[in-house]
Amino acid sequence: MATVRRSDKAAATRARILETTISVLEAGGDDAVKVLEIATAALVSTGSIYHHFDGRDGLVIAARLQQFRAALPDDLAVIEWVVDHAADVDEFRVSMSEMARVAHGAARSPNRRTRADVISAGHMHPALAAALADEQHRHAEAIAAAMSRAQDRGLVDPQLQPHSLAVVFMGLALQYVRAWVYERQGKKMGGGPLRWHLNIGVPSNGFEENERTAAYRRLARAAWSLS
Repeated sequence: MATVRRSDKAAATRARILETTISVLEAGGDDAVKVLEIATAALVSTGSIYHHFDGRDGLVIAARLQQFRAALPDDLAVIEWVVDHAADVDEFRVSMSEMARVAHGAARSPNRRTRADVISAGHMHPALAAALADEQHRHAEAIAAAMSRAQDRGLVDPQLQPHSLAVVFMGLALQYVRAWVYERQGKKMGGGPLRWHLNIGVPSNGFEENERTAAYRRLARAAWSLS
């Protein structure tokens, strides 16, 4: 019983340190994170921070990863629910389309900005970039598993390959992005042509030209054409 209490206390301490660090990151970025100041604000010793995070870099990476996870909406849970409960193909299609619309609505803007900030921070922290790649890969694999169940239920053509499903979903999302720009900002643009620059995150450990990057580039181009 005593071991459980110590474990709970350690978890609470770690959570308090992370919460304090995230507040500092949101206010001033990575440069604002000072171990002594974090320890004082979180009511812990500096030794406690080194014990839980192995130093400042480990603390920043853990806090950034926590930020990223907190900014991920519950879309995966919604997808899984729709896959398991949709009565037929039409209901599945309508539900997935609505989810894509909501995912790119104004209400999600703060989450998108947070994720962008964290990904940007990964440029300075290779370990964070690798952790984010793993997190995104797990998320993508979970969605792929849900789509496989949808195929088993007859909601999705079983002959479709995973990349085809990715193109369709990305195309739906991009369609709402383009519609928002033209509907909300069209008058400001004067009806002139736009040159679009498509920026899609790739679950990769780096930015080198590798097979995964090339695959995502093909997916993005196909999705853009579909949208």
